[in-house]
Amino acid sequence: MWRWSFCPAWTLQVKGWPDYLAHGGVTVNAPETVSLYRDIPFSALFKYDGFDGGGDPVPAAEVDVNGDGFLDYATLPIHKTVALVRQIEKEAGRSVMPVMVIYTANASGGSALADLQDAQKLRNHFGNFITQCLAAQSYKDETHPVPATFVLNPDFLGALQQGPYGYTVVRQKKQCAGECPTGGGDTSITGDGWLYRAFVADV
Repeated sequence: MWRWSFCPAWTLQVKGWPDYLAHGGVTVNAPETVSLYRDIPFSALFKYDGFDGGGDPVPAAEVDVNGDGFLDYATLPIHKTVALVRQIEKEAGRSVMPVMVIYTANASGGSALADLQDAQKLRNHFGNFITQCLAAQSYKDETHPVPATFVLNPDFLGALQQGPYGYTVVRQKKQCAGECPTGGGDTSITGDGWLYRAFVADV
């Protein structure tokens, strides 16, 4: 005899996103993005928030003017992406979410294992991520309580699923890379999560 019980369902809606299946486009931050997307009923505009395609563990001089090893706040692509999105919103009369793709480990280029064993590159990745968090949070306003969305390490997570065995260095090297506040976790992934919660409450 079957017995049924009911419990509250989980809400699957992501904050700041519509309550229907959303779709989006990709931009290279070109000025013509506005005219290309203005009349298309899309919900999000995606852009990689870096320059070298791998999280910029050693930033080029033109995007790290002071040479501290981190991407400069003013040069981050998110600034141009948000400006384009806001202009599309103004002309189209509807909301669009800027979505920034961020890497703190580069798996698509095959260097994730090497990067995770390099304390300086780990430091730079985390520093870049903090800068990106602060930049995204700066765009919060009354009209945009969720100023942007991050897609964090999609290639790295895919690589972990495809071949997890080589990534035992994640835990080992994260423990050696420096002091992390209580609650930061002891892996690169939980470290990313701690930084996200600490520096960007609304993204």
